[in-house]
Amino acid sequence: MFLQVSIPKLEWLELSSINIQKIWSDQSQHCFQNLLTLNVTDCGDLKYLLSFSMAGSLMNLQSLFVTACEMMEDIFCPEHAEVCGVI
Repeated sequence: MFLQVSIPKLEWLELSSINIQKIWSDQSQHCFQNLLTLNVTDCGDLKYLLSFSMAGSLMNLQSLFVTACEMMEDIFCPEHAEVCGVI
């Protein structure tokens, strides 16, 4: 079970040095609609950052930075993948 947090006015988010396989849950789609900048650094176990549906809900996102995420295969999670990139 994942904790769902809604921070509608959040504009900048940095995730650093966390070893998780999933950041966003399917229920997070309307929780970060004002996010402008997302920085993801040194998240060693993360394979994918976003599902396509989650990416579509980040309508105001202007900057995305991903560094030192060794296991990352792609930014977007393929439709058939079990683990998609759980806030």
